[in-house]
Amino acid sequence: HSIIHDNDIWDKTTGDDVLVAVIDTGVDSDHPDLQNNIKKLNYTSNVSDYEDTDGHGTHTAGLVAAIAGNSLGGTGVAPEAELDIIRVGTAKTITVSSMIMGIKQAINDEADIINLSLGISSLKVSSGVKQQMQDAIDEAYEKFGLSCASSSLKLMIARAMSLVEGKNEADAVFIC
Repeated sequence: HSIIHDNDIWDKTTGDDVLVAVIDTGVDSDHPDLQNNIKKLNYTSNVSDYEDTDGHGTHTAGLVAAIAGNSLGGTGVAPEAELDIIRVGTAKTITVSSMIMGIKQAINDEADIINLSLGISSLKVSSGVKQQMQDAIDEAYEKFGLSCASSSLKLMIARAMSLVEGKNEADAVFIC
């Protein structure tokens, strides 16, 4: 917390009344640092449930909204935020279409913030794929307003990565 100084803003907000969609590999719904902040559990049609079998989605959800002061682990940057968990696959099965389905689910759930932090090992991100993803992000902004400044969707951070020969290489970063 000392690096990003999130504790400096906790006097103003700890994420209360903010719904954060975490589009990822799911969540351990029984995790004691998360279970009280999970409001919605969803999954896309390419998986059969919302439970995280990889750990990445649980880790990401914890970075966002792990509960403060329970002596169990770390504290999320917004420890009172509500989590909308949207599982779009496993580390090896996530596709652009499942990410797009996840974004559409977050739109339907009226998330305030949409987080995507996904590694894609099963496909190479081409310019066409980047455009499909950008189109889905644009759809989210159109649903909630014309621009980031006027949107009720406060923030979307999306990063698509491809694992190439064991190295993480960022292929596309979409931020409003």
